[in-house]
Amino acid sequence: MNNAGTGHSAFCELNYTPQNPNGSVDISKAISIVEAFEVSKQFWAYLTEKGYFTSPKSFINRIPHCSLVFGEKDVNFLRTRYQAMQTCHLFHGMEYSEDPEVIKTWMPLVMENRDPKQPIAATYMSIGTDIDFGALTRGIIQHLIKSDAVSLHLHHEVKNLSQDAK
Repeated sequence: MNNAGTGHSAFCELNYTPQNPNGSVDISKAISIVEAFEVSKQFWAYLTEKGYFTSPKSFINRIPHCSLVFGEKDVNFLRTRYQAMQTCHLFHGMEYSEDPEVIKTWMPLVMENRDPKQPIAATYMSIGTDIDFGALTRGIIQHLIKSDAVSLHLHHEVKNLSQDAK
């Protein structure tokens, strides 16, 4: 219920890239997140190939991912973060700007009536994704219940689980 549906690929989640005491930015968590998300996308492509979905557009669509910061301190952080991320091929294509006019092309509503003297910076990644996790889950369940190997029981209270021997 609380997931934004963006598919956490570490393109815009600033908390995945903490700043070190020396001012550098650690991108190791962002790298592991984007790697895991790429594996998820491969798995979803496999499921689509196997007929779980009529079209991947039923649950996943491209949408740019942006980060936006204000103030000198945060602008410096985002610039350093961007520079660090450029060392990894997984973030190829990410754009960075401190120009309000460029940022306005990325997110026009956010830029309306902004003070042009306020320090501002943004990153923009065109290959972000929006995922309808509900549609993804429904597609998988609908496919599985067509199989003789899966039984679906709704409106049951589960009081205990035990693992079968392998």
